[in-house]
Amino acid sequence: LESTIDDMKGLVEEVRRISSNLSPSMLEDFGIHVAMEWLCKEFKAQNGEFNISCSVDIDEAETPEMIKVAIYRVAQEALQNISKHSKATRVRAVLESTEGGAKLVISDNGVGFDAESTERGYDGKSGLGLRSMRERVEATGGRFELKATAQKGVEVKAIWPSQDAAASR
Repeated sequence: LESTIDDMKGLVEEVRRISSNLSPSMLEDFGIHVAMEWLCKEFKAQNGEFNISCSVDIDEAETPEMIKVAIYRVAQEALQNISKHSKATRVRAVLESTEGGAKLVISDNGVGFDAESTERGYDGKSGLGLRSMRERVEATGGRFELKATAQKGVEVKAIWPSQDAAASR
């Protein structure tokens, strides 16, 4: 019975985590600044072996909602990839405003992978997570950059120009 209770508690926690991932209520309720800090804290809580630094300095009012959602989802996917595959000891997450736009950088010092192999991920598979990050960034008017080197880590960078610059393109 105790084992079943422990299993049920684990399942309830997993359902809560999945629910939170489906609808980022934290983002809707408190904004991207709090949501990013929460993602970093959750990452640390679930992955105690990582040393994570998180820096958030963004102008909430100047960042459109669709870009905030893209930022959150890209950060979420990048951190999940690091947790599953990187074997890193250090992780850095930076979100900052840039001349009316925004820049997100998530990097690690893990095993990396060969980025030349058409964005296949850490495990050499199709890189669906990498592709979805790229598509999400580009769909919201941003530019996605991936730097990955075997045995030297990975850097995911997403840059959104100011809305004025995006409109003039």
